[in-house]
Amino acid sequence: MKWSHSPKSEYWKSLIPSVRQRILCEKAIARAITLVALEKGYLVSVNDGEETVLTNSKIATQVMKALHTTDEDYLTIYDPATKRTIGAFKLIYGNSGYDVVNDYYYGLNTKSIMDALNAVGSRVADKWEKKLTKK
Repeated sequence: MKWSHSPKSEYWKSLIPSVRQRILCEKAIARAITLVALEKGYLVSVNDGEETVLTNSKIATQVMKALHTTDEDYLTIYDPATKRTIGAFKLIYGNSGYDVVNDYYYGLNTKSIMDALNAVGSRVADKWEKKLTKK
């Protein structure tokens, strides 16, 4: 069976519902951070923990397609004017879902930008945490 996160794939259908929910949660958080970064005019790169698989993209669908192919990703945010790193988010998959942002770092004078992007991800994570831990 070929690995795929497409809801139409046999692999996706073989996953238990809680795993599907976790993956959807992880993707929603990464998507929220990506969309806000791109809306602010930044570029996004993806490193899958082994190699950079996407460099300086301004297209959300490219970023989302590059994510979630290994157990962790680094979502790096760049300033398009200088091509310098603003910061990066370390995403680790497979835990609760809402805790996908394991860490983030920022450069000199970019803390407020990264804090704002992290806040977007945190709001999405909080919604998912309530949904996933509801009893």
